[in-house]
Amino acid sequence: MVLLDLERCSVGPPEWDLTSTAVKAFTLAGITAEDYDTFARTYGHDVTSWPGFETLRDIREFRMTCMAAQVAAENPRDTMRSC
Repeated sequence: MVLLDLERCSVGPPEWDLTSTAVKAFTLAGITAEDYDTFARTYGHDVTSWPGFETLRDIREFRMTCMAAQVAAENPRDTMRSC
């Protein structure tokens, strides 16, 4: 028997998931540009060249900002300690 956690499983355009990796590289500097280029070449598609990328990037960044604001409002002391 195999149990899977399908909490984050979805069906949709691959660009939504790929945008997350591009944001990690170019907004958050969580991975290097070289690592992103390797990822895009291996995957076979660079989402940053897709015409809808900027829209999905903006949505991802807006969601991150809203989450950060919510966490800061709920835990202002913890937020100040990390500064």
